[in-house]
Amino acid sequence: MSQVTADHNQSQHLSLALRQTLSQTPSQVGMRLQSEEKLASELGIGRRQIREAINQLVDDGVLIRQRGSGTFVRQLPKPPAQPVQDSDRTLGADILFAADGHRSTHALRERHNGAIANKQVLHFGLWGDMHCSTETNQVTIEGIVEATQAAGHRLSLHSMISGPDNGMAAQTIADELHRHPCDGYLVTGVWSALFEEAASLAKLSPDCPRVYVGGGRSSEIFEPAICPDLSQITHRALDQFKQQGLKRLAVMLHANIAQPTMDQLRQAVRRYEILNDCSCQIVSPPPTFSGGLKANRKLFSDSDPNTHPQGIFVFDNRLLEGVAEALQMMDLTAGKEVGVIVLSHRGIALTDHFDWSRLEVDIIQMGRLAVQILLQQLSEPEQYPCSLMLHPRWIAAQTHSMTQGAHA
Repeated sequence: MSQVTADHNQSQHLSLALRQTLSQTPSQVGMRLQSEEKLASELGIGRRQIREAINQLVDDGVLIRQRGSGTFVRQLPKPPAQPVQDSDRTLGADILFAADGHRSTHALRERHNGAIANKQVLHFGLWGDMHCSTETNQVTIEGIVEATQAAGHRLSLHSMISGPDNGMAAQTIADELHRHPCDGYLVTGVWSALFEEAASLAKLSPDCPRVYVGGGRSSEIFEPAICPDLSQITHRALDQFKQQGLKRLAVMLHANIAQPTMDQLRQAVRRYEILNDCSCQIVSPPPTFSGGLKANRKLFSDSDPNTHPQGIFVFDNRLLEGVAEALQMMDLTAGKEVGVIVLSHRGIALTDHFDWSRLEVDIIQMGRLAVQILLQQLSEPEQYPCSLMLHPRWIAAQTHSMTQGAHA
């Protein structure tokens, strides 16, 4: 076999190996390859063979060269008909891509536009507390799944927790990110910091599109986020009580709220007290039936009825069954002896003890909008997407007033 033929065969083999590696890592679309000189050195072959292999993928539209910037992954190729032996070992992401994580916005746009034009499927990953998911999470996921399917794309779910309150080791999540690379990521808000730690260990490009969904804003704000404006929601509930002339109030949060968000909510309540000359107790029980039961009985434990709360804002519907049971045990009726407002979510039924006055957040729409923001990042990568704060709909029913007892 002549040297020319051997070189050509080596270029062909390398081109197939590149195609196989890139077909297995859709999250690397838009990433910059190492220089031809560096790749030749890393792989121990000639620079000419590297150039020929890259040229083949450029001609096929898989890679794109940008003058002065380098060579970038333009779109996800189909894997070769026959697997190339040992390609994963020789062409891992640590060898193939530039270490600076630079991502071409042009290549990202080409990827998205190409996917739409060619009816290719994009793969999104949803990361959070999926295997211990609450009913609220499940309804939010419905909106995400619906929007993803409507756009013709694919979604996979991944958990980042080992128990209801325990995050996995960041390295474990990083390993999963390596095994399940995606074109974009949706991350439940309360686990944002853990995801970012794992993404850094996995060397996931910071330019890889992602959206942080729900959970409220914290002191460590990751953008873009879409979530309920929890401080504004709390103020609206307290304002409804104020309009009824109630001045002794209580806010029933729950113990699983992330600490930065909890701190923000406490500060919001304290500001409201000062500005509106009222008193407001804050309790933070576990988000369970017994948590709501015990917390509500505690609020009324003082023997002096003049110290009892006149209005209670129940922040989580998981507490509501226990709250309702406690009221009945104490012969109190919501909407008469005490006002009650509930933070509710569209698609989740409340306990039928009373006709609850509520502030309702549309978490189905929140899921849909999260997918739209993710797609926007792919179609317009040079435009930084805005975060969205959801405001609730006020639904006046029969429980937010207090028609008996002193209002002083």
